[in-house]
Order: sequence, then C-alpha cells, then structure tokens
Amino acid sequence: MSDLMRLSGLSSGMDTESIVSALVSAKKVKVDEAKQSQTKLEWTQDAWKDMNSKIYGLYSGKLSGMRFSNTYNKKSTKTSNSALSVVSGDGAVNGVYTAKIKSLAKAGYLTGAEISTTAGGKITGETKLAELGIQEGSSIGIQYKGKTTNIEIGADMTMNQLVNKLQAVGINASFDAGNQRMFVSAKETGVENDFLFVESGSNTTDTLKKLGLTASSGSTRIKGSDAEMELNGATFKSSTNAFTINGSTYTVNRVVDEEISITTENDTSGI
Repeated sequence: MSDLMRLSGLSSGMDTESIVSALVSAKKVKVDEAKQSQTKLEWTQDAWKDMNSKIYGLYSGKLSGMRFSNTYNKKSTKTSNSALSVVSGDGAVNGVYTAKIKSLAKAGYLTGAEISTTAGGKITGETKLAELGIQEGSSIGIQYKGKTTNIEIGADMTMNQLVNKLQAVGINASFDAGNQRMFVSAKETGVENDFLFVESGSNTTDTLKKLGLTASSGSTRIKGSDAEMELNGATFKSSTNAFTINGSTYTVNRVVDEEISITTENDTSGI
C-alpha cells in the first residue's frame, strides 16, 4: 500500500482539480508571453536581414555604377524602318543619320542535278560510286576558307561515305534519295566562307558531272555574298548581317529601296 494519500474533492470538500488548473494556468501565461517575445524577436531579426540585403543591393548595384561616367552616357536609337535595327554604344553621337541597305549576307548553296546509275537505276546512300561510272582513283577538290582538300574515290566508296568526307571538310552535304540529288552548302554566310569545287586531277570534271555537281550537268548554285550597307554616304561590308560601326551595332533584316533615317539621342529614362 502506497504511503502517499490524496484527498479527493469529495472527501475534503475542496475542488482540487480546479485549484491545480488555476496554478498551472498562471505558469502557462508566462510561457506564452516568453514564446510571443521570442517570435517578435525573430520577426525583428528577419526584418533587419531584409533591410540589410536591400541596402547592400542598392550600394553594390545601382549606387556603385553611378560612380562611372558611362552611367550617364546611355543612348537610344530609333530607325524609320524595321528593315534596320540599331543598338547604340555609349560613345554614339547624338544626331540624325541616313542608311541604305544594298544587300544581305548569304551562304553559298549548291543544288545538284538529278542523277542515276549507269544502268538508269535509283541511287541510295549505300550505292557505290562505281555504279555511277566514277572510276577508282579519281578525285574531287574542294576549296574552302583558303584551303583545298582533295577527296580520293576508292573502289568501294559509297554515296554516304562521300557525303561524310564532304562534311569532314567543314561544309554541309547530303544526298536526297527521294529527289536523287546532292545538296551542298556553306555553314556560314559571306564571301570568305563560301566553297568551290575545283580541278584536282584528270578525271575531276567527269566525276563532278556524274555526281550532278557541275553547271553543265544541270546543278544550280547561289554564291556566298556579304551584306552591304551605306551609312552617311560611306559603304560598309560584313560577312554577316550585323555591322559594328563606331561602337554601335547595326543589323540589316531585309533589303528595301527607301533610305532609312536613324535618330540617336540620350536615353533619359535609362539614366
């Protein structure tokens, strides 16, 4: 039998449960107040962290850049025609200029003539070049970016293997079995990035003709060309459709007959 005795409310006449609850409630109020104070401190700490981040961001970002003069030299440029877009550099001079787009930059492109085997059959990627009447030991030359590469034709070389060798030179090449034609093109625009098939042996012309890659066999060719723009009377050329002139970038989008007006002024809203 336990040596601790408890008198219930029924025996003592006191509501001990209510007394105990009241005593515990007083302590609980202090605990709640402490928790509320802790929460308030955490909120204050978070608010200060947020404020410090904003102040640092203002200092390291916008205020830091305001130390330099180029921050106050921002320019904006508008053109009278969307055929020309301009991004002005900080050194651009305010004023109204005129431009005329003469040509766009193009990549060299050759569409081969329709070809067939010597027996008049269809060609696939696995067709051997010998079936086109191309002799073993013959070769074709490709002039590309100042370098001439000779491709030797082997006895068992297939159309796919020839295409792979052309691609290895650095140009785009493919054989369209559906149309029985070869397609060859430069990967970049401009005259300096164009390609050209050249003589590399006694059978070169005959080989190119059987591949449908000569004008006499019916191929069509678009030569690579540079973009040309006239700005304030001076002519500029570029291998791409973008020109960097005096710190500003001019991008030509299409050729138009009209003269384009360019207006450069201070970008006050940007400043």
